[in-house]
Amino acid sequence: MRPNLNIGTGGRREIEDFGFFQGGGKEWVMQQSDKFKLDMLGRKRYNLLQENKIKLDDLINYKTGKLILLKDLI
Repeated sequence: MRPNLNIGTGGRREIEDFGFFQGGGKEWVMQQSDKFKLDMLGRKRYNLLQENKIKLDDLINYKTGKLILLKDLI
């Protein structure tokens, strides 16, 4: 995890936290903060996830690797 600082003006950012995670990507995402999930998914997908209307697996077409469109989720 890194602090949210601008590095475009020659500044530096340091890694604040590191380590190993036992599990897969979706487990890691679900352990992150609500703000992280909201930023990553967007408001509508986040709300669907919070309301248990979808799961993270529902967001990706695993054959193509593409994101499922919102109109196709509901």
